[in-house]
Amino acid sequence: MIVSVTDETTGMEIPADDPRAVELVLAVHGGDIDAIRRQLSEDPQLARAWITDSKGFRTPLHLVADWPGYFPNGPQIVRLLIQAGADPSFRHPTRCDETPLHWAASSDDVDVAAALIDGGADIEVPGGSIGTDTQRQILADWLKERGAAEG
Repeated sequence: MIVSVTDETTGMEIPADDPRAVELVLAVHGGDIDAIRRQLSEDPQLARAWITDSKGFRTPLHLVADWPGYFPNGPQIVRLLIQAGADPSFRHPTRCDETPLHWAASSDDVDVAAALIDGGADIEVPGGSIGTDTQRQILADWLKERGAAEG
């Protein structure tokens, strides 16, 4: 059953066994940018959806950042999803306080973390199993890579 979208900050819930969710998970984890573009053109709300099962939920951005990380075309998929309306700092209101950046950091996926930060992810969001120290280190590395002075 799909929960209707009530405003621009609320996504729709899709069961993990829904064909759209299955296709999206396979496309994200396989790095299939064309399939993701096609799905988003058919249903733009997918960018802000959360996929649910007995273990919890995952947004498309959480899928990209999910363990073990380093899925093909991860940074490009992050940019595509954010351009389509995905929130890089999304936390489910009742199920989980971890953002996609928390997940990218816990997977040590610096490339996806950098794409999330480039896309506006809030690096100061507390919570998550990795805490903000790891997020700050990723940000420091990201800034260093872009020529910022150490200090």
